[in-house]
Amino acid sequence: MSQISKKTTDIIDSSKTIADEAILSAVLGITKIQAITNPEKLYPTKMQMRKILEMRKRFQNGEPLAYILGEKWFYGLLFKTDKRALIPRPETEMLVEKAIDYIEVAKPNAIFDIGTGSGAIAITIAKTLGKKITAIDISIGALALAKSNAKQILKNKSTLVTFRQSDLLDKIKTIPDNTLIVANLPYLSKKELGEPSIKKEPKMALYGGYKGNYSSSAMIVALLKQIATKRSGRVTIILEFNYNQAKQISSAAKRVFKNPKIEIVKDYSGFDRIAIIKS
Repeated sequence: MSQISKKTTDIIDSSKTIADEAILSAVLGITKIQAITNPEKLYPTKMQMRKILEMRKRFQNGEPLAYILGEKWFYGLLFKTDKRALIPRPETEMLVEKAIDYIEVAKPNAIFDIGTGSGAIAITIAKTLGKKITAIDISIGALALAKSNAKQILKNKSTLVTFRQSDLLDKIKTIPDNTLIVANLPYLSKKELGEPSIKKEPKMALYGGYKGNYSSSAMIVALLKQIATKRSGRVTIILEFNYNQAKQISSAAKRVFKNPKIEIVKDYSGFDRIAIIKS
């Protein structure tokens, strides 16, 4: 039996992991349920088998499954994913939920998504509510990926999202009254960048240090300062942060805004994760 034939049998007979099931599903063009329930009926061609083995090797070498498959579900929508941007996380779906709830009630005059990455937040809001939103990122590569996702998901309504290249709000002159700003900015420390599960993702989308300030919350604090100086009226900020940064974010908001209302929301694991700041 050839090496490829033997490994084909191994995989077909024992679809051992979620990653294997997802890879089989993607390469063979079948559903994950079929890959799980009827692995003995799956017979890849030699070309498909080479692809399966190549993808498995990439996964075993630490590459995220979302990059290998080139896609990731987020809030019921399928986004293209690659190394140009961070992979959308379930925790960020909570941020989107809070933003949607706020938009439906407050009907803001403008919405900004800062650090849009793959466009997951902005596109999901636009798709769900049909609202216009400005999505900002410093990375040209990330913006190209986000634009591609907007065309794929929003189709003829892709113009609902305006993409702009900017370092935070540097290129935004004024924030209108009654604006909502959502942000999932980098918030990890240099030490946390060594975590194996994220080593293949772009460091600039993870590290929270900013312009010589090595604090993991420096970029978030810089954004709050910019908002305070550029706003022309009421503003609500909904942002995601690391589990240990609630006090830092709250203190920074109190320094730059006058008597802000601050709500801290816990994630699915019970950790502080989202701040809602109204000023």
